[in-house]
Amino acid sequence: MPLTPQIESKYCLDDQQPPERPKISRNGRAEHMKEQRIEDSFALVVELFGSWKSRIEQSVDESEAFRSLCEDYAVCAIALEKWQASNAAISAQRQQEYSELLAELGKEIHQWLEYRYRSDTGN
Repeated sequence: MPLTPQIESKYCLDDQQPPERPKISRNGRAEHMKEQRIEDSFALVVELFGSWKSRIEQSVDESEAFRSLCEDYAVCAIALEKWQASNAAISAQRQQEYSELLAELGKEIHQWLEYRYRSDTGN
């Protein structure tokens, strides 16, 4: 019998039922997706500013504005990757635009962290 892909890249035979997914309410699903976006954006920002990990984590926990900035950074990074993989005629222009935006968002994150924690660095 042919194999079909299942959740988490597991395979089962076509005549078997896939495991039942946990039921999540719309609000629960939206909240889970929001938490995942925050975790993903947090990981990207930590990758960019690894030496500031504990400060980034604290800012993500404490500030909606910082979480939003991190999410914007992640969305921009994903869009840039898609344009880099694109063969569309406009892709070079979009790559330039998203590269510039990503650099600006990176500067904003750096400025946020420096300002927020300037007393920790002796400034």
